[in-house]
Formats: sequence, structure tokens, C-alpha cells
Amino acid sequence: EAFGANNAEYVFRISFRVVRGVVFVGPRLRSDRLTEEQLTAIAMLCDQFAATFYNRHLEVERLSRERKSMQQEKLSILGLMAGSMAHEIRNPLSSIRTIATLMKEDMPIEAEHQKDLAMIVVEIDRLSQTTQRLLDFAKPSRATTDRVLADESIRRILHVLEQYAGQNHVELVSKLDADGVYISASEASLSEIVFNLVRNAVEAAQDVDHGQVIVISNCFDKTVVLRVLDNGRGIPSEVRENLYQPFTTGKPYGTGLGLYTVSERVRELAGTLNCSRQETGGTLFEVHLPCVEGES
Repeated sequence: EAFGANNAEYVFRISFRVVRGVVFVGPRLRSDRLTEEQLTAIAMLCDQFAATFYNRHLEVERLSRERKSMQQEKLSILGLMAGSMAHEIRNPLSSIRTIATLMKEDMPIEAEHQKDLAMIVVEIDRLSQTTQRLLDFAKPSRATTDRVLADESIRRILHVLEQYAGQNHVELVSKLDADGVYISASEASLSEIVFNLVRNAVEAAQDVDHGQVIVISNCFDKTVVLRVLDNGRGIPSEVRENLYQPFTTGKPYGTGLGLYTVSERVRELAGTLNCSRQETGGTLFEVHLPCVEGES
């Protein structure tokens, strides 16, 4: 059928290692037929093409392995840097926490900034836990028996990011409908997931007029579903191919570790992470995390 559909007069088989195919040759403009020498030359060219194609395939695989090896080397170097970074970051964080705690204790309970100081202390504790993760960056996290209220943690992170969204002229909308639902995670793990997804969404939406980020939570079939939707320009196709790989970023000053961290935390919590492009041009990240019974 292919022979007839292509109005071919000759067909040459290609077979070299894993390369398989056929080459159809149609009728010549002139009425004379190809000689045996010409047919032999075409057959040799087909064999050379197959060998070249196979060698190129090997070259692409080799380059892919080299890129992965370079990424692993970067992660190893990052692990070596983590020790000194953790020491340098922890000391000022400890000082800031101490000062904030003293100010909170000296301030009347009904004071205007009492809640803000409490938020500062909580965020410093989260940063301290994140700093600790630098030391174990390449190691899988230990299983956790912690339980955390999904919406409560999400609201706290959104409160922190409201000012960041406002500075970037992005409207941050929340539609949380998973009240009273627990998930098996530490406060730090869930915070990393929400913080990175929402911050990335804000940065994506800041480049369009009337930028907006919508955060939605629901509970279906014993699963907490978190959706983070932005109306930005979308993720470039070349970035999407390796979206969750370390050091992959489409931002000029991005580290390429945000979505990698999110994917690792979601995996550790036995959840799933999906990314899709919306018809309107924005991006939707959807996280599914198994919920558990309330505190025992």
C-alpha cells in the first residue's frame, strides 16, 4: 500500500543495529530506468545514512548521560557547601528569633504588632528547618508521623505571601474548602510545597496585566487536592521537558530548585504533582496528598 501510495518504483531496506526503515524512490523525470550501478550506489547511501543516524543516536544518549552526570556533580558540590551555609545562616537567624521573641514577650497581648512578631518567629523556625535540609539535600527524608491541618497551614503561608503578591501587582485569591482535614506531613514540608508553588505563580503572573493567582483546596476520596493557578504566559516548552529536574528554570535569576524541592516533598508524602497549561495561557499545578484521621 505504501509502495503504491507513494508512486514508487524502488524500495530500499534500512537495517543497522536498532535503526529500521525503508526508502522509497519514485519515478525519474526522464523515462529511463536506474542502472544497476546507480541502484547499488543508492543502497550504499542508505546504509551510510542508517549508520550515521545510529551514531547520532549514540551521541545524543552520551550527551544526555553527561548532562545528568554534571547535575549530580552540582548536587554533590551543593552538599559540600551546605555545611558552611547552614552555619552562617543559623547564627543570624537565631539572633533574630531571640530579639523577636523578647519583643513579643515585652509587648502587650492586645498590641497591634503582637501577631506580626509571632509570624516572624514561626517563619524563622521554618527557615531554620529548611536550612537543616541543606545538610541532607541529597538524602531522602525520614518518614514523618506528624499531622497537620491542610487549610490552616495554607492560610498561614498565603498570609506571608500576600505582601509579596501586592508588591508585584498580583491579586492573590484563596478558595480553601478542606477545613478540618489532616494530612500526614510536617509543617515545614507542607509549607515548602505551598510557598514555592504560590511564589512561582506570583512571579509568572507579574508579567501580565491584571495578574492573578488562585489557590484552591478540596478534599475528595480521602485525598487533599491543592490547586495553584496563575494567568501568566505559561512555561516554555524547553523548560517543561525537565520541569522537576534540579537547576531547571525559565527565570533569568532563578535557582532551578523550587519545583525540584516541591516534587521531592510531594513524593516523600506519597502524593502526586501535575502541571498543565490552561486554555487561557496560564499554568495550573495540582498536588494530591493523602489525608489521615485527626489527631490521636
